[in-house]
Amino acid sequence: MTKSLRLILPAIIILGACSSESAGPDAVVQDVFKSLDEGHAEVLWDALPSSYQTDIKDVVALFAQNMDEELYDKGFSVVNKLVNVLQTKKTYILGHPMIMGMTEGKIEDETYDAIVKTLATYTTSELSTLQGVKTMDIRSFLQKTGSNAVTDIQKLTKLGDEAPPVERFQDITVELVNQSGDMATVKLTAGEEEPEEVELTKVEGKWIPKDIADKWPEGIAEAKTKLNEIPNEITPETKTQAMMGMDMALSALGQLESAQSQEEFNTALGSIMGMAMGGMGGPPGMGGPPQGMEDTEE
Repeated sequence: MTKSLRLILPAIIILGACSSESAGPDAVVQDVFKSLDEGHAEVLWDALPSSYQTDIKDVVALFAQNMDEELYDKGFSVVNKLVNVLQTKKTYILGHPMIMGMTEGKIEDETYDAIVKTLATYTTSELSTLQGVKTMDIRSFLQKTGSNAVTDIQKLTKLGDEAPPVERFQDITVELVNQSGDMATVKLTAGEEEPEEVELTKVEGKWIPKDIADKWPEGIAEAKTKLNEIPNEITPETKTQAMMGMDMALSALGQLESAQSQEEFNTALGSIMGMAMGGMGGPPGMGGPPQGMEDTEE
């Protein structure tokens, strides 16, 4: 299968189950694909064994408990301002010499809009504040934000340079290879791509990829260990530095936000990048080549 499909399928099959414990593994996976295409990302939550749901709730709660609220919220304020710049200064961004050089001027409006919409999906969700994370109902989050994200990702995949092997998740053929008790193997075929076999096992009546089920307890334990280290990592010194850095980012994005012409935008971005590169020992100015020097060769 293509690289993109290899990344997408495991994420879906990890949760590849349904509420009916009597359904065959192939029907289970196909039902999940169909539900996703219909905009029901909450199927991913309903698919999980109840103990897995509890584990995920515990991990989210532990993160919210240990994370510094001021740092978290400030970080999302930076992302929100970035999204606003991307939304309101699209013409100036795509018209900047560096961006045009990087993309060869070939980035489509539809692709740009889809990328920005995907980012905005998260910045307007419960994730945008730590209090929102603390009170978030994961199933409801998936039902709203998750469903929008799946739709956005599908659209982005279709807009890529390489056409996806299938237009919809449910167009992926799922075939039962074998089943014995609580173990099974299914074969997934997407268009003309090489079929891929996935071993499944039943956990609390739900079909889960065997390698995921085998690694789940260790993975959750490791996640909790790392999350418990957060308070020790956020010292007064590191928090002060992080807050200063984000304040600088907000100020820089504000300059881009206030630009009223391509020239003003280029100047602001050049100044910002010049300061950033200067801090790393780089050249003080990245607003594009000097006028009249575009075609000069060394």
